[in-house]
Amino acid sequence: MSRPKDPQPSTCRRSNITAQPCTTRACINVASKVALSLDESVDPCQDFYEFACGGWEESNLLPSGESRWSGFNALQQSNHAIMKNVLELNTTQNNSVAEKKAKIFYESCIDLEAINKRGAQPLLTMLEKVGGWPVLNNWDESSFDFNATIQQYFPYSIYPFFSIGVNTDSKHSNSNIVIVGESGLSLGTRDFYVNKTIEDDKILHAYLDYMTEVATLLGAKDRNITRFRMKEVLELEKKLAIISLPLEEMRNEEKNYHRMVLADLQDLAPAVDWSNLVPELFLKLANETVGTNEPVITFSRQYLRNFSDIVYQTPKRVLGNYFGWRFVHSFVSALGQPFLEALNKFHKVQYGSNMNCVERWRRCLNTVDSVLGLAVGRLFVQKKFDKTSKSSAEEMVREIKASFQKNLPKTSWMDPVTRKKASEKCSAVEDMIGFDDKILNITYVNEKYKNLIVDPNKGHFEHHVSVVRYITVKELKHLRKPVKRKEWSITPPTVNAYYSPTKNIIVFPAGILQPPFYSSNFPKSINYGGIGIVVGHELTHGFDDQGRQYDLNGNLNNWWQKDTLAKFKKKAECMVEQYGSFNFGGAQVNGVLTLGENIADNGGVRLAYNAYQEWKKANGSLETQLPSLNYTHDQLFFISFAQLWCSVSTPQFRKHQVLVDMHSPPKARVIGTLSNFEEFSKAFSCPKGSPMNPAKKCKVW
Repeated sequence: MSRPKDPQPSTCRRSNITAQPCTTRACINVASKVALSLDESVDPCQDFYEFACGGWEESNLLPSGESRWSGFNALQQSNHAIMKNVLELNTTQNNSVAEKKAKIFYESCIDLEAINKRGAQPLLTMLEKVGGWPVLNNWDESSFDFNATIQQYFPYSIYPFFSIGVNTDSKHSNSNIVIVGESGLSLGTRDFYVNKTIEDDKILHAYLDYMTEVATLLGAKDRNITRFRMKEVLELEKKLAIISLPLEEMRNEEKNYHRMVLADLQDLAPAVDWSNLVPELFLKLANETVGTNEPVITFSRQYLRNFSDIVYQTPKRVLGNYFGWRFVHSFVSALGQPFLEALNKFHKVQYGSNMNCVERWRRCLNTVDSVLGLAVGRLFVQKKFDKTSKSSAEEMVREIKASFQKNLPKTSWMDPVTRKKASEKCSAVEDMIGFDDKILNITYVNEKYKNLIVDPNKGHFEHHVSVVRYITVKELKHLRKPVKRKEWSITPPTVNAYYSPTKNIIVFPAGILQPPFYSSNFPKSINYGGIGIVVGHELTHGFDDQGRQYDLNGNLNNWWQKDTLAKFKKKAECMVEQYGSFNFGGAQVNGVLTLGENIADNGGVRLAYNAYQEWKKANGSLETQLPSLNYTHDQLFFISFAQLWCSVSTPQFRKHQVLVDMHSPPKARVIGTLSNFEEFSKAFSCPKGSPMNPAKKCKVW
């Protein structure tokens, strides 16, 4: 359906701007982008998302192979294109050893012809080494041992019944500790399994088809028997899903944190020989000695208590098939076209998109970036990063933190003691911007990847296995090492940002410090409405329903007075109800699951807006008007924020997102956040009681 041309919205929504507009190329470009994304036939007080993004949605078809597309995706694709060009250049003496490893891995990955020629043999060889797979009839039930099989799978970080690893101790954030928990489910969360039947549920049915097809490709003879065996596996995983903790309950880390010693696990989960398995794991892979008195924490105590009964009640053949399936599934993506096609059929049902339409190099580059990100990150920042954006972002962080501090005395629901501690925590937040300067040091980068073996004489499958083992060993070796509080968890080209509660840091990589989020040539209203809101969002995470559980040193520690905490929870409940009422095309938002992100969105907009007002006070009328846009800069601030979330997606993706994603869908992020903010309603003169200016508003920060 076409939209009216040259609409004439009510003059109360816009201002009669008479100042001379900016006519630089940058101003013209950003004005054009904003204007083309708008749908001015929509009343901004009725539906601000459609007003801000309607034009964008109409002109941006979902690219082939994608289940979702937004400005984030477009920018990430642009960053990857730069990395592709760098990786495909001929190797020179200027390339570091780590960069050469990245090139070898990438080249082996894009050589699908060579991968196809090898067929299933690389995986079949590995299966033999770990004891075979019952469905292939290369497995001996009489020699099957549950704990011995677990031990065989350890080097590949494949944990079908429980997980084990090393991470920061939430209550002692300067130390690493062994963490034991749930194994994770093949489909992601328990919601895909619980109260569903394989026969009637489209996703479970398609997943069983996928399992059967992969087993058949690997040599299973009778398809009907194979399907029956795989159905047994899926039914077993459904049982594990039932005892898994819902995602919503995982958010309460104070309640879920349990510290013990390794020996205590034996009574908790007797199916596992903890006192022998775990010491053997660390000694063999990390050369570390671990005894029965080794401290251990879990956030999944009830799951660990229950899964042993399931193991005891399950026939050995089904256990063996489940082990085998989890092993096979983790390596399917490293095999040839027949296996990728089987995976793609399932992907179409789950996400509604065709993976085969995505160019092979993009998938390969994603893997290279995730594994050898520091190596290729150096090349990316040398090619792309605008150094002035780092100092500008640092200034923005200072302004946003000042905005938070200035707002605290106005937060009347907080008592003085808790307010003071919140102020101290905000002051203690550190920022990491752009990239780690050490990646420019070739010696440092080579040292980081010295234990990763990427043999040019081996194929892609072997490289994939080598990467998995490298990551496994690297994590386990952290056990006796101090926590590196300034270590980056994402790579320079990544279009994202994050807050770490155990380190109390906010991180903004080079990948996000560029249009549409930021440009030194953009008006301040656009930058504050872009990267400013991202900064405010991440800072607010330190005070959302999860972040508020950690103190200024990054320790899980209740620093809140009881009455103030009760008021916080009441205010948060308002957002749970508000966002839980959103339903877009049959995708019902989970207000509990998305609470932290919703608090951060709301707080981020307020902090960035207030910081922008402070900038205007200090700089007067330095903001020039954008050409052809008859909007005030306050209005442009909100338009800039909303247009960050313009997106298109498949119905399948939207239904999947609300089950697994802690972020609300894009439309909810815009409507929910701005309808809570009085200054937005003032900027667009929205009448009281209109959809974007409801009588009841939710506010935490």
